[in-house]
Amino acid sequence: PYLGFARLAARLHPRPPPRPGRHPSAVVEPGARIGEGCEIGPFAVIGAGAEIGAGCVIGPHAVVGECVVLGEGCRIGAHASITHCLAGRGVVLHPGARVGQEGFGFAVTPDGGFETMPQLGRVILGDGVEIGANACVDRGSQGDTVLGAGTRLDNLVQVGHNVRIGRSCVIVAQVGIAGSAQLGDGVTMAGQAGLAGHLRIGDRARVGAQAGVMNDVPAGMDVVGSPAWPAKETLRASGGDVRVVYSALDALEVAAGEPGREVVFFAVGFETTAPGTALAVLDARRRGLRNFSVLSAHVRVPPALEAILGAPGGRIDGLLAPGHVCTVQ
Repeated sequence: PYLGFARLAARLHPRPPPRPGRHPSAVVEPGARIGEGCEIGPFAVIGAGAEIGAGCVIGPHAVVGECVVLGEGCRIGAHASITHCLAGRGVVLHPGARVGQEGFGFAVTPDGGFETMPQLGRVILGDGVEIGANACVDRGSQGDTVLGAGTRLDNLVQVGHNVRIGRSCVIVAQVGIAGSAQLGDGVTMAGQAGLAGHLRIGDRARVGAQAGVMNDVPAGMDVVGSPAWPAKETLRASGGDVRVVYSALDALEVAAGEPGREVVFFAVGFETTAPGTALAVLDARRRGLRNFSVLSAHVRVPPALEAILGAPGGRIDGLLAPGHVCTVQ
């Protein structure tokens, strides 16, 4: 329902299209190439050798550095800056975002002073990356800092030099990711979490709010706390009772048998298992069991298949699936 509402709202309230043209106060240095239909706002600065794709919007006081490349349809918000960067199509920098600035690298001198280490790399932003207001993405020191296609950074996120973030990751406000860390595809980091440098976070791992991650996290694992530990172990260590049950109705019977405890059923599966979860919720209401609730992680099959079959360059001729999955299709 939420996805449908988002799509409907976008239809009714689409983003304003670019208003082609260059404000008289904007500065476009010689050698910069501006695509068709671009909007260049007041006091914006575009450096020499920059390439701005068709239909881009460069907001007021925004700065696009020398030799930066922006794909079609990018939006650089007011007072944002982007340097040393190659950006794909549809990239969005919200107001005040900083991309490509010098990373936090230095060498310690014999007398205890510091000498700045030159940061010689770039930032690579995949198609559809969004970077929130006042978030910062440092350029690489020797290699590149990379954000995969579809990844989204919330406001006030810090991404250190040489970090590599996979596709479709979600990094929530005030997260700090130290240099050279690597995140797989589909990783979620909740607000104010911190990640030490040079770590590896596997695909679809989730890091809880304010967690302090000091070790690698395997694919698909949830970690919480500081220092971060697997969520299930943390719950058990703090007195939580984690059980494996066959169905939601089994969890409902646990709640009925232990009325003094809150029972939360972690519901997984797709369309064929969702009705069982719904039945348990209705039964709990009928029986007046107020200590039973559901944490739903159900997914739908058709959107996943549409994404797979519609992917550019896809060469899938057919799908083999169990009978109940075929029924859903």
